[in-house]
Amino acid sequence: MPELNGVQNPTWSPDGRRIAFTGLLGGISDLYVWELATGEMRALTMDKYARLHPAWSPDGRTLAFVTDESPETDFDLLVFDELRLALYDFETGAIQVLPDEGGGTSINPVWSPEGDVLAFLSTRTGIFNLFL
Repeated sequence: MPELNGVQNPTWSPDGRRIAFTGLLGGISDLYVWELATGEMRALTMDKYARLHPAWSPDGRTLAFVTDESPETDFDLLVFDELRLALYDFETGAIQVLPDEGGGTSINPVWSPEGDVLAFLSTRTGIFNLFL
């Protein structure tokens, strides 16, 4: 695992055994998990898309986060889509980008205690407001 240039947005797993965070390396942001018992750090993503603001689901199986991943993002032309919410499944490693319902930038996902709703901030109304 390479040394990172920076770390942002650490978040504890519900069981208190891991910390997920955004790691920065060479201008690229990816999601990482640090296993506290072993000291092991592993990358969950390794690509050019933005991977920001991780938030554990209450059951610890899913990580909500923010990304610019979409067909509109073009790295060759340096065109980046609005930030939107996505989910990382720890069992499969699959990423599901959530539908963009209303446009704007969406950031700071937070799970409800039951794990069935995400609260987040979005500019879909012109300024940052709270949405579910």
